[in-house]
Amino acid sequence: MIALFVKIRKIVYIISVSALFLSLVLTITLIIFDDNMRTIINNYSDSIAKVKVNKLLNDKVYYFLENNKYDYSDITSITYDNDNNVKSIKIDSSTVNKIKSGIISTIQNEIIDNSELNIGIPIGTILGNSFTINRGPELPINLIMSSAVESKVDSTFEGSGINQTLHRIVLDVKVDIYMVMPWYRTNTTLETDFIIAETVIVGKVPDAFTVVIESEEDNTGGLINDYGANNYN
Repeated sequence: MIALFVKIRKIVYIISVSALFLSLVLTITLIIFDDNMRTIINNYSDSIAKVKVNKLLNDKVYYFLENNKYDYSDITSITYDNDNNVKSIKIDSSTVNKIKSGIISTIQNEIIDNSELNIGIPIGTILGNSFTINRGPELPINLIMSSAVESKVDSTFEGSGINQTLHRIVLDVKVDIYMVMPWYRTNTTLETDFIIAETVIVGKVPDAFTVVIESEEDNTGGLINDYGANNYN
């Protein structure tokens, strides 16, 4: 009887140890699987959200600008000196703020109207095995998007010929996208810019200009040729 009791205790002990071991292995497997799944879902959702929001930005911002015509003269004012040379360029902050407010409101409202993001990830991809990637039935994932939109206006100048300068008023838009799903959340950021207005400012033609030819074989300044800088007879 005692021998049978001891034998039963051993069997129970072995079963308990085995169950504990299997539970530990299962827990570690689930942790690894969950971490791998989160990474894959994060990459998928980031990519799809950026594509969707980028299309939304292009469509709605250009629509706003086309339906709210702003010329260069509506945004800036140029001051000239007595010789008709450009003295200063001033940007109308009131008009710029109006543009920024309108575009931000348009973007936020559009993201709210399209907040649901549905993606499907193949089971084989979630397993993280190169042999099973993009294979198997898709696991449907439903996400809810929200956003925070920031914008700023930059003024850029670019040379365009000897006496011409291209002046652009550029709106930089930054969208922080937050995606929430049943068991966790993630976020990504999208940045893009739009030209609001531009013009070519024509200045005075210089009496002389310099062409610099740099040598590709050494670090010297190369040959410097002056045209019109000196009056040769």
